[in-house]
Amino acid sequence: SEPSAGRIVLQGGGDPLLTKKNVKELAVKTAALVDHTQPLVVDTDLNRFAPPTNGPGWTKGYVPSVVSPVSPLALYGDYTRTPAEHVVTLFLQELTHLGVTATQGSEFDVAADAIAIASVSPHTVADAVHLMLLDSENNVAEILFRQVALATMHPATWQGASEAAIANLNLLGINTMNLTLADGSGVSRSDRLTAMTLANVLRLTSTTDPARFSVMFEPGAMP
Repeated sequence: SEPSAGRIVLQGGGDPLLTKKNVKELAVKTAALVDHTQPLVVDTDLNRFAPPTNGPGWTKGYVPSVVSPVSPLALYGDYTRTPAEHVVTLFLQELTHLGVTATQGSEFDVAADAIAIASVSPHTVADAVHLMLLDSENNVAEILFRQVALATMHPATWQGASEAAIANLNLLGINTMNLTLADGSGVSRSDRLTAMTLANVLRLTSTTDPARFSVMFEPGAMP
């Protein structure tokens, strides 16, 4: 976000495929726009999603080896308890290497009309879906679960994402009467899915409307 008095805000957008290369690229863009003679404080805005909590039905052993705390600022493949902190640390390190004296600030809620000075967004939803299915990637699934909620005007919470997913399945003509989606990855012990519902989803995506859902059936996409 736009720098003010030696401060910028690193805002998490919820890219489930964010890489170290992307963060380094953002640091390069940022370094070119700030005053290297002055210290820089980097605040964070992680408010795109609700604060991380264990999902309904998650056991203690799931976090972080099976699934990580759901954050809008996290590196792809980071199965730790502090994914956002790792991104911030990497960003600060890269700024330091580029000659900027940068330190971590505090959490800050960026205004909706704020103008970004730099951003990185090289990935698409299709990219994320492809990798999610191929690797059964739980962190990617949980972030997409939140993004579905936001895209359909639901709160980015466990409950909001569940309601959004079920509402969208209903719009697609899927009977969700016996369906429980407590989380997005499916690791929750509270999830419930009938064989008939799964068959109907696969029939819809593979046969009824294959063009719309083609990314699911690309070579190497489905496990």
